[in-house]
Amino acid sequence: MYRQYEDPYALEQQLTELKNKLQEAYALGADVYELEDLHLEIAELKDRVNFAWQDDEYDCKGGDY
Repeated sequence: MYRQYEDPYALEQQLTELKNKLQEAYALGADVYELEDLHLEIAELKDRVNFAWQDDEYDCKGGDY
């Protein structure tokens, strides 16, 4: 299986920006569907951050868990 490795620092920055966008959406009274989309994007991005850190840790240990 091919996996594209991602930069965890860049992903965390994206996550922070997306959380700020969600707060703004709440403040502006966004509709339920927009809020749901933002929550789903945040959940997906959290998973990507987690996987990126796992990959980074795996690479640092030399690949032997």
